Amino acid sequence: MLPPFDVTTKADLTKVTARKPNKAAIKGELDPNPSYVEANSAPLHRRLKSRHLQMIAIGGIIGPGLFVGSGNALHLAGPGGIIISFSLVGIIVFFVMQSLGELATLIPVTGSFTEYASRFVDDSLSFALGWAYWYLWVTVLANEYNAISLVIEYWTDVVPQWAWILIFWFIFLGFSMAGILAYGEIEFWLSL
Repeated sequence: MLPPFDVTTKADLTKVTARKPNKAAIKGELDPNPSYVEANSAPLHRRLKSRHLQMIAIGGIIGPGLFVGSGNALHLAGPGGIIISFSLVGIIVFFVMQSLGELATLIPVTGSFTEYASRFVDDSLSFALGWAYWYLWVTVLANEYNAISLVIEYWTDVVPQWAWILIFWFIFLGFSMAGILAYGEIEFWLSL
């Protein structure tokens, strides 16, 4: 049985390229079978192995910013405060990811969570979410480069902080341009 909000029209088929069109969808009627996907028509291919994905996820969560920030949190709140705050944030993140997983399973789209904002609310919300998410990761990346340069400056101050930031920026830029398998392998070993 179809969910009441899963309506596939001709406009939806232009957004979701993984579905093959049928006569009912082209006419603008309800799609009687919206869940099929042709394997050869999917624009994305999985090149990373499960071990790569798991270690990239763990390494992305436990980054230099967490280590540097945990010291200050431990100083201000103590171990009990850290456990309580990390537990509360973890519960919130768990439910958000469960909801996003449910949406991705029910309505598979080739895109990110901004596609769901466009589909269920408005294109302007999707646009704003996309730019806010870009800004978030630009600031997180700058924060992590700053954190890694501060950690290295603890041991040596021969090289200035801006030079460490540039050195690591070029190193990680090279990793990103190495290709998906090389990137996955490098991220796997750096996350250990």
